[in-house]
Amino acid sequence: MNKLTILTAYTVLMLAVPLGVWLAGYAWLPENVLNFSPAVPYLLILTDTGSPPYAVGTAVLLMLWLAYLLRGRVHWRVVVLMCLLSLGSTQLIKSVMKQTFQEPRPFVAALAVSGSLNAPADFYRLPDAEQNALVSAQAAGINPRLAAHQAGHHDYSFPSGHTIFAVSWLLLFAGFGCRVRVCAAVAAWAAAVLLSRVLLGMHYPLDLLASTLIAGAVHAGLFARVLPRLQNRFPLLNKDLKS
Repeated sequence: MNKLTILTAYTVLMLAVPLGVWLAGYAWLPENVLNFSPAVPYLLILTDTGSPPYAVGTAVLLMLWLAYLLRGRVHWRVVVLMCLLSLGSTQLIKSVMKQTFQEPRPFVAALAVSGSLNAPADFYRLPDAEQNALVSAQAAGINPRLAAHQAGHHDYSFPSGHTIFAVSWLLLFAGFGCRVRVCAAVAAWAAAVLLSRVLLGMHYPLDLLASTLIAGAVHAGLFARVLPRLQNRFPLLNKDLKS
């Protein structure tokens, strides 16, 4: 299969997560019995692999793993530059879109449903201390760690930065032609991160879906247009093959 087909296949695979959540009719609300309170600590560990500052460590480890897997086939500079371009471009797109659409997060919408706010948009006009107090009061009954996590996110929902981060790594591994079992492992981690964002009240399925499509489009362009130029700039020499 060519790279575009592979990238499309893994993008569609990741779309199964938001589509599955949407079909299941799941909606995050404090009183929802499907909030999986006992699983919250594990969901937070998963989601933190894509949260600053831990995401930096995740990125370094995945980049080193990818460079190791591609040794003797792709120059390490090509791998590093592709990873940096991938993360830089997708996160920039995410940041611009968040400020453009300014969609409240599900836990913020829940505050309006409960009557703590007149409208979700009111949350973003409050001082940080009042925002934290409202969020903590709402989520404390589920899990204090969840309350702290939500209180630390005063930005907007659409699209999902964690989703773009996780799916981008999967598409890097897939686009470089890593073995199916390796891609399956990365895909399992990425899918778990996506699901954690919904179950923690941080994102709607639409946020995940849009982010996955953005990552798919960006990486289709990177592998079609940028990778060949990088490989011409940094060809794999005989001494690289011997190392």
